Amino acid sequence: MARGKFTPSTEFRARMMKQMTAKKRRATPSWMWPALATVAAMLMIFAAWMHSAQRPDPLSEVADLHVNMLASANPVDVVSTDRHTVKPWFAGRIPFAFNVPEFAGSDFALLGGKVAYFDQQPGAQLLVGMKQHKISVLIFKESPLMTHAFAPATGMEARNGFEMQTWSSGGLRFVVTGDTEPASIDKLAAMMRQANP
Repeated sequence: MARGKFTPSTEFRARMMKQMTAKKRRATPSWMWPALATVAAMLMIFAAWMHSAQRPDPLSEVADLHVNMLASANPVDVVSTDRHTVKPWFAGRIPFAFNVPEFAGSDFALLGGKVAYFDQQPGAQLLVGMKQHKISVLIFKESPLMTHAFAPATGMEARNGFEMQTWSSGGLRFVVTGDTEPASIDKLAAMMRQANP
């Protein structure tokens, strides 16, 4: 008989079960927020470092552009030895203008040009002949990413059997590359610098 008097009601049992199974929320300690922020910053720095470490060498990418041009059945889109034909051809195809030096009376001959892409940005690729050698002059619009990519390159560099020289002038990035001796690359680079101060 006493059993019926002290039997908990269904609502009481449900309320007690709910309280027993409910998880208690603990307050986050105040020291944990700076620690979480530090860990997040370290992860972002690590991800940025991994991204830059995986980026191919930009000068090797330029060497690949030169090899692709040489290997193509149609290495240039505008075939001309006249700078007054080649330079205007690029108008509307790339987002900048540049000057082509006068090659008459020099060891070099303009063979033509085409649009090339580096880091998904369009640029000009001139093909210049010197005796039996072919040299590429690549010109791209300078950007923070381009500046960072080419920052380690100073003076004459060699990649994949090609001599290279790169510099920045007037908001443009220039790269001269070919399989000829460094003196010829240097001489062509000097002509390009003089035409694009």
